[in-house]
Formats: sequence, structure tokens, C-alpha cells
Amino acid sequence: MRILVGSKNAWNDMNAVGNTLSNWFYAQEDMEFSSLYSRSQLPANRVCSDYFRITETQMLKNIFTPEKVGSHFTLCSDEMNFEAGSSGSTERRLIDFVKEHSLKPVYALSDKLWADGRWVNERLKNYIKEFNPDIFFSFATEPVVLRKRMELVKELCNSKCVLFVADDVYSVFLKDGKKRVIGDFEWCMNNADYIYAAGEEMFKEYSETFKRDFHFLCKGCEVSPVGRDKPASPIRLVYAGNLFYGRDEILALTAQAVESINRQSETKLFLEIYTASPVADTMQSRLNVEGASKVMGARPYSQIVEIMRQAHIVLQVESFDKAEIEKVRLSFSTKISDCLQSGSAVVAIGPDGISSIEYLKKVGGATVITDTDSIADVLSDFTANPSLLSEYAEKTNKFALENIEIKTVRKKISNDFKSLLRK
Repeated sequence: MRILVGSKNAWNDMNAVGNTLSNWFYAQEDMEFSSLYSRSQLPANRVCSDYFRITETQMLKNIFTPEKVGSHFTLCSDEMNFEAGSSGSTERRLIDFVKEHSLKPVYALSDKLWADGRWVNERLKNYIKEFNPDIFFSFATEPVVLRKRMELVKELCNSKCVLFVADDVYSVFLKDGKKRVIGDFEWCMNNADYIYAAGEEMFKEYSETFKRDFHFLCKGCEVSPVGRDKPASPIRLVYAGNLFYGRDEILALTAQAVESINRQSETKLFLEIYTASPVADTMQSRLNVEGASKVMGARPYSQIVEIMRQAHIVLQVESFDKAEIEKVRLSFSTKISDCLQSGSAVVAIGPDGISSIEYLKKVGGATVITDTDSIADVLSDFTANPSLLSEYAEKTNKFALENIEIKTVRKKISNDFKSLLRK
């Protein structure tokens, strides 16, 4: 079956979207893929070699010649750079700056370019018709763009549309009050043929809101054996992910707790933070604490997997700030699967009521801290009794193997797609 994958970001294993796509679609031998995306970054994955790229820069340069927008190209895995991330690119720095400062005029210009619709030209239509997808698969973001893509594949190829809702974007759209965006998102929810949602809380709420079925899906786990030959000290805590939504504040509090414990304990702790996110000036000294913590920068995903395997503890953190809680309340971080597959002990820090935190409460062996005042006490328990680390990791491994092992997740997706095409 032919699968057209729509996304904003390139299908690149260095970013969360690309990494998740590869997690789901690698080794799906009965599927052929093409990727339609809207960033300048080049792809880097071992699944797809056919691409069509439309960027906002192209649209601005060809404002009076929209027929020139869009480029179709092929890129095989042996031609891709799997070591180069996007964190240093001009585009990436600009995106991070806009996110950090919430520059609404930039978002407004972006919305206007996509809503204009002149990017829907013969190049794009011919590409879609030539690939002739059986299924169009996309993350449910950017509804103005998503709706036009869905309308195109349905009109030109009668394709089935499958969406994945990773974050509670609908609440954000309602809060912003953008009628066009709200209407397009509702249209996408109502006209998709099958919808996945990340997290039980999300698919329950969205099922009720949109009066239709949603189906749970998360990244699959390639479970690593529990490492028992790790050095006894320092106990390595590893966080790998972005610093948005107030997560940097929680990591700063964790670094503070580590520094305090190290003054008193013979067994030391050290926090390593792997991220492509910019670090605010006010956070530099709080995240880089001598003898306690360090921001390590970005790494290719293959290295992150190995780093998490070698860690004693892997971290999942969420903010306790009310505004940030509202943004991530229903979100289910892809990093949860990365933590669960690592073979290391999992520690989560975050408030009650957030989907990712509630999920980890159900995971055998995971340690969940729902009060920032308890961070030091919980981490001290591990320095006092390091054998708990492997004991807890064994329980977490058992949960991952039984519930979200990667072959099981991929088989579910394949069966879902086949069933949908039979309807």
C-alpha cells in the first residue's frame, strides 16, 4: 500500500516527528512511502526516499509566480547525513527564537501564506496524482494546511486519511479564538477516516468532543536489557528532550537537589541534559552547576539511545506552572517510550492530572514525583540504596515488553491500515 506522509518538519530522525515516524514505519515491508513537508531541512531516515517540499521561503520568493512553488526530489538513505542536526541552522534558530518570544506577527504571516492557497499548484497536484496514495497520514497540526492537503488527496486519489493527535491543539485554538483555524481543525476531525490520539485522557476527551472514535497510539519500544555493569558513582541522571513548557525550571530544581545531595552523600549524582533547545540566559547558571549538572547540547538519535542505555536514571519532566499545565495536560510525550526502552530506571517529575504523568504512575518500577519539595528526598533514596535502580528498571522493562514493544505497535498500525482499506 502507498502511504503519503504529511508533516511540517522534514522526516529526519534528529527531530521528534521524524524519529516517531521512523519508529512506526521502519520495516513495514508492505508499505511504500512518500513525504510531503514544509521545512527547508533535508530528511534523514531509512524508510522513505521520495519527497515533495513546500516552504514559506519559496512562497515569499514566488509571491507573483506561485506555479514555481514546490520541489519534488528523491534522496536515498546512503545519501543522507544522519549526524547533522538542525539545531545550528538559520531556520532552526529563527523557529526557536519565534517560539521563545511568542512573536504573533510572524505566526500571522505564516498563517496568511498557507491560507492564501496559491501553493496548491500543478506541481503539487501532479506529484500527488503520480504517487497515488492509498492512505494519507499526518500529525493533526496546522489545520489550515492539513485541510487543504486532505481535500487534495481525497479529490485527486480518493485516499483514506489517517491522523495522529499528539497534543491538545484544539484547546489552544479555542483560546486564541481564530475562527478559521478552529473551523479547519473541526473539519479535519470530522472528515478523517481514522484518528489516533496520544494518551488515554486525550482520546477520551476528544472522542466526547467530536462524537467519534479515537484510538490510542504511542511510540514502540525497542527494549534494552537492564545494565548491571554501570559504575557505582556518580549515578547518572539523563534528560533528553526540549526545554519548552517550563521544563527547564524543573530541570533547574533537579540540578539544585543534586548539588545539595552531593554535599552530604558519598555516592554522587550527576545530571546530563541533552537538548537542541536554546537555553535562556537566566537558565545557564542554573542548568550548568559545577559537579552537579551540565547541558550537553544535541546529539543524533542513535547516540541518545545509547546514552540513555548507559544512564542509571532517565528523566521525564513537566512544569507545575498552571499556564504550562494547560498546554500539555493531554499531551503524551514521545520521550516516554524512549525512557521505557532504555533499560534504566525511570523517574518522572510533574503534577497530577497531566497525561504523561498519569500514564507513568501505572508503569511498574517508574518513580513519579508530584511535589518539587520531594525531589531531593527521592533522589537521596537512590544514593542510599543504589540496588533499587536495577530493581526498578527490571519492572519497567517488563511493562514495556508487555504493552508497547515495537513489533506489536508496528503490527497494530499495519492491521489498522489494512482494515481501513477494506472498508
